[in-house]
Amino acid sequence: MMEIRRLTAALGLGNDLRNQAARLFRRAQSEELLKGRSVEAIAAGAVYGACRCHGRPETLADVNQLTQIDRSRVKNGYQVLNRELGLPAPPREPDTFLPAICSELGLDASVERRARQLIDTAPTARVPHGANPAGIAGGALLVAISEMCGVAEIPQTEMSDVVGVSANTLRARRDEFRSIESA
Repeated sequence: MMEIRRLTAALGLGNDLRNQAARLFRRAQSEELLKGRSVEAIAAGAVYGACRCHGRPETLADVNQLTQIDRSRVKNGYQVLNRELGLPAPPREPDTFLPAICSELGLDASVERRARQLIDTAPTARVPHGANPAGIAGGALLVAISEMCGVAEIPQTEMSDVVGVSANTLRARRDEFRSIESA
């Protein structure tokens, strides 16, 4: 419970999210889901799960950077909770990631608006099913930056660190938006 309290405080989450994460953790404990798993991973997974259930924009990377454990263990903790407890976590929309990414990179509001337009006008059939929504947001931002700022590229390593996906994922999503634009 101390780990949940620490993580929610560090993320600036309110009491409702902290209490929901604590309930998830207690439920996992009562259903014996902690056997063979790290308590810290389940606690971090519970915090991330509570964020997902409330539609918060925090990413797995945001939660993971506050822990001392590998990202894969935090991800596994969340997946166990989601699978075994049936969390009501709706799919995340790519545009929910835009404000945080733009803020972190110091991008202008016009770039964010253009990226939002790209996401809104992208036909869903062309955007890969199951694609990371943060990666889709990052790809739209790369296109918007090149259009709005006249800059060929933003450093993809910097963008991938902020977005929490690989540079290859960003390039793939960027190329998909470019192909949509040219069609």
